[in-house]
Amino acid sequence: MQNQRRTVERIEEIEAIARAAGAQCRTWQWLKNFTALGIGGPLAAIVYPSSITGAAAIVHRLDDAGLRWRALGHGTSILASDALHDYVAISLRLLDERLIFDGVLVRLHAGYSLPALVYAATERGLGGLGSAAGLGGSLGGALRMNLDGNIWSLVEEVVVAEGGRLKACATRGAALTASQRELIEQSLILAATLRLTPGDPEDIEREVRNSQQSRMAAQPFGVASSSRILRSAEPEPAGAVIEQLGLKGQARGGARISDTHADFIINEGMATAEDVFALTDLIRERARRERGLELEYDVDVWRDESAQE
Repeated sequence: MQNQRRTVERIEEIEAIARAAGAQCRTWQWLKNFTALGIGGPLAAIVYPSSITGAAAIVHRLDDAGLRWRALGHGTSILASDALHDYVAISLRLLDERLIFDGVLVRLHAGYSLPALVYAATERGLGGLGSAAGLGGSLGGALRMNLDGNIWSLVEEVVVAEGGRLKACATRGAALTASQRELIEQSLILAATLRLTPGDPEDIEREVRNSQQSRMAAQPFGVASSSRILRSAEPEPAGAVIEQLGLKGQARGGARISDTHADFIINEGMATAEDVFALTDLIRERARRERGLELEYDVDVWRDESAQE
């Protein structure tokens, strides 16, 4: 059957699905060109919808055709293997919809830049996004990677793709229910409405600036490609655990644990995903053996099992 063929063997079908929804399609892309760490193997295709309704239609048609897909975001929280990635990545970076401010509410699509959102809100004297200041990536990535994070306290409504249509879930700043979490984890986040807090523009700007400076001070300086990879379920941060294990500066191939901020892994220019996984395996094994701690990935790990077939 056609649906049993690999994604990379169905490029023309993927391009037709994209065209039908008015989307761009770029085939045979290298994930290393789209991730913060600058690593990742070849990918069958990236589809760029021009509207959220088009994005919903695309993922539905891909599902119906048995074509696997993943949300690409801005690549800031992706650790991708060096192997072939036999699926379609969906990027919302080129969506036509822009920011809409309505009093203290702001509506925006999930592909919108988080730094640009913080800047626009600060310019209008709207606070609440201080904790997001200094972060990169998109709104959708921030929401998906931080289901228990502070940013969800601002969300009035989130829109996801379901059955080719838009499905709105009212959250009103409350903790997500089990059913909402399941829906968001399994669907493509398309848009959200946030409720911000009016305040003195100078106070908001000062909070944002302080947050940005604090976050920058906690990251390796002057490094082109680096990422925080692991997190600890314990109160003790992963960086402190890694430092106490004496692993700062440890290297595998072209990847190295930062000498100054142990929770960051640096691509020194020629690192492969295999190098990074070798370091994370070392860290996790030592933490388990010497501290009895289970360090978890703080990124979306893209490993394609079918690439070994």
